Amino acid sequence: MNLKQSARIIALILFLLTPALRAAVPRDTYCNPLDVLLADPFIYRDGNTYYLYGTASDNGLLVWTSGNLVDWQLRGYAYHRSPRTWGRHNFWAPELFKHNGKYYLHFTAQGGEQMLRRIVLAEGNSPLGPFHEIKAPWFDTGQSVIDSDVFRDDDGKLYLYSVYTGDQFDKRFQIQVRELDDQLNPSKKETVCISPSLKWEGGIVNEGPFVLKHDGLYFLTYSAVGYMSPDYCIGYATATSPLGPWTKQHTQGPILHKTDTVSGPGHHCFIDSPDHKELFIAYHTHQFLKEPGPPRQLAIDRVKWIEGPTPGMDIGPATDTPQPMPSGSKPLIRGQSEEFSGAELNRQRWTVFNENPRTWKLGDGRLTIQTEDGDVFEDRTDLSNLFLKYAPFGDFEVTTHVAIDPEQDYQQAFLCLWQDHSHYAKISFVHTHGSKKIEVGIQQKDKYTSHLHDTTLAKEAWLRIKRHGDDTEFSSSADGKTWAVIESDPLPLVDLRVGFGACSPDAKTSIPAAFDFIHFAAVK
Repeated sequence: MNLKQSARIIALILFLLTPALRAAVPRDTYCNPLDVLLADPFIYRDGNTYYLYGTASDNGLLVWTSGNLVDWQLRGYAYHRSPRTWGRHNFWAPELFKHNGKYYLHFTAQGGEQMLRRIVLAEGNSPLGPFHEIKAPWFDTGQSVIDSDVFRDDDGKLYLYSVYTGDQFDKRFQIQVRELDDQLNPSKKETVCISPSLKWEGGIVNEGPFVLKHDGLYFLTYSAVGYMSPDYCIGYATATSPLGPWTKQHTQGPILHKTDTVSGPGHHCFIDSPDHKELFIAYHTHQFLKEPGPPRQLAIDRVKWIEGPTPGMDIGPATDTPQPMPSGSKPLIRGQSEEFSGAELNRQRWTVFNENPRTWKLGDGRLTIQTEDGDVFEDRTDLSNLFLKYAPFGDFEVTTHVAIDPEQDYQQAFLCLWQDHSHYAKISFVHTHGSKKIEVGIQQKDKYTSHLHDTTLAKEAWLRIKRHGDDTEFSSSADGKTWAVIESDPLPLVDLRVGFGACSPDAKTSIPAAFDFIHFAAVK
């Protein structure tokens, strides 16, 4: 047998074994909700980078970036109000498009003391901004208008969709369209596209338009019922022209709707996967089931096109179980130990929930967090600087060491297992009830359970979490050698990440928490 024949046999064996090998290797997944707290998400793709905007701040519009649609890094304000800006309040529902070499951010805002909302157009040289108002308001009919969407047709023509809400949100919301010229001036003529007409829409609201085209057919997707309702949902209408007339589809119900565990999915956009082979819808859901409405959080799901004589789209119920990562995503880096010896944080390994870059730093072989008033606890989600990385597949233990001297109630540093801000478990070195304690805290949906344990720890702590299936063991140590098991609990968390953080909820002072390392080890 010659070398060429041997190579062919080896290639054949590998080809036959590949499906079995793939089946034996766990696949990377994500799980909704994602770790971005915002409403009305819009995602823009520029090359291999995704840019995320949404309703998140009354000081302007923030922007996040990602390479896989799942892990997002806060990059700061794309647009920030000032004494010179027309926009003063209620910065809602931003979207972005590129035209003649410039980037244009458009959004809803209020100017000065007036109650009526308008659409603002701002210009910038980068998706990151800064964006400066150039048409504020973009157009004005003397009535309240919200939720703009710009669609570019195959011939290059631009169309501006927006929502007329009446003088004080007292009328049925209508989605309208105007043509834009090359200087981005809207036509004076407006055409009504749709207004509430179906039973499941609730009779008042059609809002959040997003238009896309598939196989020559135009799809006007929209949200209905109202963003405060758990029944907030998404439907669509079709037309053979971007100006209509539009015919509503799915007349018996929405294409994306609530479940027993997901409330208020709506106000969305569509974006393709990293390899352009899959289409995703990005939308927001309510964080809490018991009290729908704000705060809201980001979610994404796959979209399927329905081919045939009656083309359409299908999404199904909103998911909150592990889903395969968007196709073309780079493999996730899992279970990497870290000594914090570099000058910069490795963003390929770490994401940071609610990052505030002004209150953490790397230096002298430590990652130091300056505690702030914030927490992740039942209805609180204002914790800053929770550092997260993906857990290994299978059973493992993770250990960290932190130097901190908590002196006021609830000042703490912690190590955690993290699914999302409503599903996690942590072990904390905390000051509470007049002394220092070790706390094991477990958040499951809207309920937080806390167990406090006495400790002799003074100004530093070694913390460890061991995971064997769903069984989770929490331990602490004063020297990193002799360990005390604090407690063990069965925790059905999925799509795990490991993280650490520090905070001073309700405290008047801020203190440093210096983490020396995070170490992973396999558990047999």
